[in-house]
Formats: sequence, C-alpha cells, structure tokens
Amino acid sequence: MKQFKPVLISFAVLVVVAAVAFAVIKLFPQISDDIGDPINNNVSSSLNKIIDRSSKDVASVEITTDTGESFAIDYGEDSIGAQTATMRNADPLLAYDESDMTTLSGFVGLLVALEEVGTGEDSMFGFDKPQRTIKVNFKGGEPVTLLIGSETPLGTGVYIRRTDRDTVYTVGGSTTDILMMTKSDYRDVKLFDTVSSVDLLTEVTVSRPGKADITVVRKEDAGKVPEDQAEAALHTDYKLTSPVNRDANPDTINSALLDKVIAIKGESLVEDYPKDLSKYGLEAPVKLKFKTSEDLSVSLLIGDRTPTGGRYVMPEGVPTVIATEGDIDLTSLSHADIIMQLIWFYNSEDIDTVTYSLPGGETHTMKLEVKDNKLIGTYDGKTMQNKNATNLFLRTVRFTIAGEFASGMQKGESVIKVQTKLKSGAITTFELFYVNERQYAASVDGKAPEYVVGVSEVRELLESFEILARNEDIPDMF
Repeated sequence: MKQFKPVLISFAVLVVVAAVAFAVIKLFPQISDDIGDPINNNVSSSLNKIIDRSSKDVASVEITTDTGESFAIDYGEDSIGAQTATMRNADPLLAYDESDMTTLSGFVGLLVALEEVGTGEDSMFGFDKPQRTIKVNFKGGEPVTLLIGSETPLGTGVYIRRTDRDTVYTVGGSTTDILMMTKSDYRDVKLFDTVSSVDLLTEVTVSRPGKADITVVRKEDAGKVPEDQAEAALHTDYKLTSPVNRDANPDTINSALLDKVIAIKGESLVEDYPKDLSKYGLEAPVKLKFKTSEDLSVSLLIGDRTPTGGRYVMPEGVPTVIATEGDIDLTSLSHADIIMQLIWFYNSEDIDTVTYSLPGGETHTMKLEVKDNKLIGTYDGKTMQNKNATNLFLRTVRFTIAGEFASGMQKGESVIKVQTKLKSGAITTFELFYVNERQYAASVDGKAPEYVVGVSEVRELLESFEILARNEDIPDMF
C-alpha cells in the first residue's frame, strides 16, 4: 500500500485546489471585469444581453455626450449588400472612418454585459448625469436608449442600463472604449491608401520655399536590367527631371526619398480649420506630391515636428492638421543626395581610350571595345580579361555625388586625373582634388568643382592600378 500513498495525497491536494477555485469564482464574480468583454459574435444565450439584435438591424445611432456634443451615424447597404456607415450632416471636407463607425453598430446591435448588477437609484451608478446617452434605432422594432453611467470600482468598465428597464449592468473595457468615442474619435486620419512598394511610385515632387523643386520619375524601362554587366551596374529605375535631368542613384534614391514617402502614416487628429498655421509650421510648408501606377494622387503639406517626433501635416485642400506617426525628413533633402552623376558615360560602347594620370607622374592607358555584349580592352598595351576591363571601367565612371562643393571648402592637391576620348573624337577630362579625409572635389573639363565624391570610390579606383600591377583580378563592385 505504501506505493499508492503519494498518489492519494496528490489527488487530495487537487480536490482542495479545485474547491478553493470554485469558491473564489462564486464569492467574487466582480473579478470578471479583469478578463475583458465577451465576444459579441455567436455569444451563448446564457449571457446577459442588454440588446439582442445584430449589426445589420441597426439603422442609426444617435449619441449625446456629457459635454453637450451630439452627433449621429446612419447605416445602410451598398450594391452588394455590405454595410455602409456615414456621419450624419458631416462637413463634406472632413473624412470619417467608416470601419470605426461600422464597428459601433456591432457593439450596440448585440450588446452583452459582463454582469447584471441589479437595481438602484440613478445617482448610485451615475445615471443622473450620464457620460453618454445613446439611442439605437433599428430597421424594425422600437428604438433602444442606453445610459452610460460612472466607471466601475475596478475602473475596467462602466455601468449601463436601458431607459426602458431598471436593471443595471456593467460592460468591460473594449465595449466602453467603443461606446465612449466622440465625434472627433471617428475622424479618419489616414492620409492616403497604402502604397505597398516603391515600385508603384511613378512621380514624386518635393517643393520647399526658396528652393528649386526636386522631381523624380520612374523610367519607362524600369525593371529591365541590361544584359551587359557594365551597363547593368549603371542601371537605375528612377531619374530626376528637376532641378537637373540626371539618373537617380539606385543606392540612395529609396532610403533618401521613396521609402520615406510610402512610410508616411497619420497618427492623430490635431485640429480642424486651424486659425493659426504658424503653430504647426504650416504657413510656409514643404509640399510633397506623388502619383502611383494605381492612379493614386496625393498632395501633402508638411510642417514642424510634433512633441512625439512626428510631423504636422495637412492634405492639400483639406482644412485638417494631422500628426504623423514618425518624422518625414524632407526639409533638408538635396538633389545631390539622390542624384547619380556618372562622371563619364552610360554607354561603354562610346568610349575609345581612357588615360589615367596619378601622383608622381605615373600614367596608364585603357583602350575599350565591346564584342558580343562583353567589354574587352587593353591596359598599357596588354590585353585585359573581360572581368578586369569591366571592373576598371565601372570604378572609373561610377562616381556618385556625396554632396555639394560648398562655399568655404578648399580644393587641395590633385589625386587623379582621367582623360576620356570618345569614338566620336570628343575628349572629356575628369579630375579629383583632396578636400578632407572623407571627400574629394570633382572637376569636369577644368571647371570649378560643384560636387564632392566619397573617399571609398576614390580608394577603389586607386587600388585597381595596384591590383593590375600584381597581375591579379579586380574584385567586383557589386
């Protein structure tokens, strides 16, 4: 019998625990406030139903708040039988969230209590000065008017009763949140329909006071990558049309602009019909316009930062200030941030000879030719493999702008001079000058530098000559 003793003890403990749990549930039913609301769909008939209809039966909901605000939502059906919801007598310039309004009809159509409290004087439950009076009109049958009283002692819900009955109920947190919404809570702060990919953007324009517009458009051949390795490496889906007509840098166009555009989201309503735009930095705003291949056209006015790190914005033509979820950092955007200025030429077939002049009098010459979509050439008179010809060409032409050669910058000594002769006979000279440990000034045909390039691209080109001197292969850039 000894071997059965632990089993009997464990069984006895389980019986005691179960008995205690049962007693707690029976003696303290108010704890149910902590577990949230019953689900409003397919509820059991044993639950306390304050209203036992469905969302489709709701014709309208009329709400009066304790601050004196009154508004109404009307419900109907569209051509396929789906429920519609509209704010009655709404300002045509202001938008309301139909999804939120539809949700309300579900909660008041089938309204389930957490528990039935009983009866008592109105003042005991806050019904003498209700927070909300909600009249629910049905397509068939008598309307039901609800009074929302004070919060329950645990603060997880409110007392509620119908005006045609004395019974008092409680409802939980999620139901309370829906029933306590004000008219402004139903406002739609979505700034535009979701754009799932930057590939859908066909045109983006950023306009700022006192500065030239930056306009980027998606090219007609976007997504079609050339077969030639050198041309493929230089391919980009977007180009700038203002303030210059140049290809966009594929490495930065998304991060500097396009990703930021599609990430914009409204977070909260700030003010309708603002009287003082200067409070939000919207008296002289940044203007963002964009279009998509799905016929979406958006125009936003962007102002100052919000206290939570977003931005104040206004959809153009809509008298509403909205706070965004995050920052929209377009105020300091420069076209130099997203331009891809290929110092030489997009097409390697145009180039005949490239001559390099390095410090100390060192010089090298590369002659190029394209055969069967492959770049071949000679380097200092010796035949180059396709890989080395391609990679030296890419390191020569693929200098991207890292910024403007700003006022006050000083041009140091020449680091490298590249002279390119085209098959047409034209000659172009590109020269790089030391500025600081991170930047080099770029000069074309002896003109004053306009832009600077990064040190990594300069270093890669200079290293190419050391690699070729060791008769090794130049590593791919990509």
